[in-house]
Amino acid sequence: MKKIPTLAVLESALQQDLGWRRKELSSLYLSVISAPPQSETQHRAIRSGIVLTYAHLEGFTRHAARCYFEYVRGRNLTYSDLALSFLALKVSRIASQGTTKASYYGDAVDLLTSKIGETAILPEPEVITANSNLSFAQFNEILYCINIDPQQFSSKENFFDLVLLERRNAIAHGEFRRPTPDDYFEIHTGVIEILDQLNERLTDAAICGDFRRPPP
Repeated sequence: MKKIPTLAVLESALQQDLGWRRKELSSLYLSVISAPPQSETQHRAIRSGIVLTYAHLEGFTRHAARCYFEYVRGRNLTYSDLALSFLALKVSRIASQGTTKASYYGDAVDLLTSKIGETAILPEPEVITANSNLSFAQFNEILYCINIDPQQFSSKENFFDLVLLERRNAIAHGEFRRPTPDDYFEIHTGVIEILDQLNERLTDAAICGDFRRPPP
């Protein structure tokens, strides 16, 4: 992905990605409310709207986290200056050997001892991804990788798993479902809230330097 050398570039990247997604979400919403009530046209608009709304949440979460991660990479901090989650992500890239043989973990130990004061060489931002559907647990894992406290989003756990993901999966996997307009409106409103909160949180984190390890 493109370099994110400054805070202004990060803010612009986040706003651009969020902007086109919000326009499409608005178009999906208009398709639902403008269709004849309880018509097949409205049912199709609701079903497709739920699937695409989920896609925008997953897409923005992944893209925004990668942009923030790339911004942190560009700070050229040492391993010892970075918040522990970034160090944990780095170690996970070099220590995921699936064995208990000590010899396989020499590079990780070397990083944590003799190289801890060196400029950090972090993985490419593409390591930040949802390994499966964006459940609340997956969302939290992405936030952990970039040292963002998920507490702000804790009230959305049921929304992620029981409202959005359950309905999206049923439709995407070909089940015959007829979600109501209210079901769709709940998802539309909830996703936009999360998108806006995440955008604001990442911007604040960059401004406040939350990627740095706090002093002892």
